[in-house]
Amino acid sequence: MISPELKAQINRGIQPLTQVIARSGIHPNVITLSTPFLVALICWHYAVHQNTVGFVIAVGATAAFDMLDGALARLTNKTSKLGAYLDAMMDRYVDAMIALTVAWVTGYWFLSMLLISGAMMVSYAKARAAIEVSVSNTEWPDLAERAERSAVYMMGLLLNGLLGWQFFGHDIFYWTLIVLNILVHLTVVQRMFRAKQFMEKR
Repeated sequence: MISPELKAQINRGIQPLTQVIARSGIHPNVITLSTPFLVALICWHYAVHQNTVGFVIAVGATAAFDMLDGALARLTNKTSKLGAYLDAMMDRYVDAMIALTVAWVTGYWFLSMLLISGAMMVSYAKARAAIEVSVSNTEWPDLAERAERSAVYMMGLLLNGLLGWQFFGHDIFYWTLIVLNILVHLTVVQRMFRAKQFMEKR
């Protein structure tokens, strides 16, 4: 899990850009809703041209939007439950688009679909538990959360594009997907046990 200290450093780093956007009058939700469309264009370009390094760089740049909307909302006092909800929903669309596009290019359909299902289950495990009992986001510091998964995924894809190494007959990204699938589905099990504990105690 990314530490609060690292998140604070990232927010300080994007503060100048956030202030510029705040002066323009753009609402944070506009940034949130525009991110999937930007990612869709990047994914289309990758599917056509298959430039892995360029794709990773472009996706990394769009990750700034994932931080900017929240930072902008806090700066302009426009934080809301709707904004947080939209942000989480758009994140799921972005994750699915990226995974499907990479599966198209690499051919790793089964591992990609397994990873998507696990990632969705990680989110659903918490959301479904919240229907049954009162829970807080701070109570879910789990093994493989979205930021960590995304970082490992993109790093594996980048190294594969740059190096092209093979291990036991498979490339770096294949093994990246194997590791991520193990971590993600272990996280699902971890959240299920935590939900069980919450329900028994509350």
